[in-house]
Amino acid sequence: ILIDLTNYVEITESLEKALSDQRTLNDKFKSTTEVLQKTQATAMKSLAKLAEFRDKETGNHLPRICTYMKMLATELHARQPYHFTIGPNYADDIYVSGMLHDIGKVAIPDTILLKPASLDAREWEMMKKHSQFGWSILHEADQELGEQSFLTLASRIALYHHERYDGTGYPHGLSGEDIPLSARIAAVADVYDALTSDRPYKSAWSHHAAVREIDAERGRHFDPVIADVLIDIQEKFLAVQTDSADEPELLN
Repeated sequence: ILIDLTNYVEITESLEKALSDQRTLNDKFKSTTEVLQKTQATAMKSLAKLAEFRDKETGNHLPRICTYMKMLATELHARQPYHFTIGPNYADDIYVSGMLHDIGKVAIPDTILLKPASLDAREWEMMKKHSQFGWSILHEADQELGEQSFLTLASRIALYHHERYDGTGYPHGLSGEDIPLSARIAAVADVYDALTSDRPYKSAWSHHAAVREIDAERGRHFDPVIADVLIDIQEKFLAVQTDSADEPELLN
């Protein structure tokens, strides 16, 4: 019995070529994606430099809060405690986007931003506007891109990270899960770092005092789920707070 294998051979060769072409395209796509991600991170760092140039205190704050946010997000991804799913790349995304949470401070006058004492009521109202200034800066750039981008998450963090879980925060008085998860994570990380850092108007709190304060404010200032995560992984926070207090490297 004779069988003509010509068509079979031709089809096999064609499939092998198609698979080879697909592998080449996949490699090019992966390379392009990596370059894009690196470009996005570089853009974030460059923007964050603006805040650092205005206020060295803000610059020292950035590497720590980004690390704290990533640790919280990583643990939340592992636990999946909400009715929605936290994606596998969320922790990396929030680490980069968190650099710009205080970018709006570039619009605050030096007399207020750099004041070596507590702010009065009028000055405090001006300082609170930094969240809206930050959102405006990032949202306008995001809109120029015409779709959700790496700036979308950053703009939400900038706008909402001073909202409180019980609705008494600013600028919009949002409460509970109406506050974006990224901003709820940022709130815990931001306050922990502020409490454990020296300021012109106060001395740094101890790690344990800061954790007790966050625990006391769970359900009021903070999402109780995220507050509990911090308490559970607090030794990791302490290690970062101790090791990176003086010489931040994130923006170098």
